[in-house]
Formats: sequence, C-alpha cells, structure tokens
Amino acid sequence: KASTLGTAIISVSGGTLNMSGLSSTIGTAAVPIDTLSLTDARLSMPAFSGSPSAVVTTLNIDGTADTLSVSSAPGLGQFQLIAYTSLNGTFDFSLGTLPPGFQGYISNNISSSSVDLVITNVLIKTDTWRGNISGNWDTSTANWISSGNPSTYQQGDVVVFDDTLTGTANVTLTTTLIP
Repeated sequence: KASTLGTAIISVSGGTLNMSGLSSTIGTAAVPIDTLSLTDARLSMPAFSGSPSAVVTTLNIDGTADTLSVSSAPGLGQFQLIAYTSLNGTFDFSLGTLPPGFQGYISNNISSSSVDLVITNVLIKTDTWRGNISGNWDTSTANWISSGNPSTYQQGDVVVFDDTLTGTANVTLTTTLIP
C-alpha cells in the first residue's frame, strides 16, 4: 500500500507470512495496512529498534495458535513487532524461533497497542581470530579470543578478523558457519 487511498487487507489462515529482509516492513504510521487477520498463522519477521515491523489499523486474531518467529533482533530490550490501532479477538501468539543466542518472549503491550518482542538475554559473544591452534574455523577449536580468553566459535557469534593475529592467517571453513 503506497498511499492512504484504497484498502489493504492481509489474511493468513493456516499459512505463513515470511518477512525475510532486514528492511522488511508492512505498513507505516502514515500509511498502515487496514486489516491483518490471522487464523492458525505463522509469522516470521525481523525486530527493529525504534519502529515496528508491521503497522496495522485492525489486528484480528481468533484465539487459535498463531506463532510469531523473529529472524533478527538488535540486542537486549523491548521491540515492537506489530503496532495496531485496534485488537479484535483473544491474544494468542506463541513465540516460535529467535535468532541464535537470543532468549526472550512475546508480549501484548496494551499501553502501546503493540505486539512486542522482549529480549531478556543474549548469549552471543564477539570472537577475534587468532589461529593459534590451526587454521580451521569450526565450533570446537579454540582459534579465537573472546573477552581476553581463548574461545571456540559458536554459531551466531560476532567475528572479527584484524591485524592482532598471533597464529595462522589462512582460514579454512570446515562446516557451514553463521556469524
């Protein structure tokens, strides 16, 4: 919906709405989606700091099991996922998946008229490559330094390659890695 003209309705019944990009949003405060109706739906969306992923005038949920997964999050805190003007139905969202290393929950923020993600814990750490043991980038070799201590890489960790190298500069990716 590019303007306030016309009506925009999104209905998901027994299906999935996957908002996959880091800039993926539906609706804005100036031009909201008129109605988002969910029945046994699965939504996947990124969380942003300062703005919701979806802005709707009316959020219709019928009390069936709707699942909300979050593909990316900016860190600790509370983030609006869906901002609504009116909520019709019984709040029924359950939390699906979060990005690796994140822990939290979904909340109906009645005072802000929004469905929020609350991130309570982030287990992600920053690993700086040293290559002291070998050139293998895997999840079991302590070729990294984190907080000044030898460390192994875990999926989702932030990685740094800089000129503080003390071992090998040649890096071999031994598996699929998701930094």
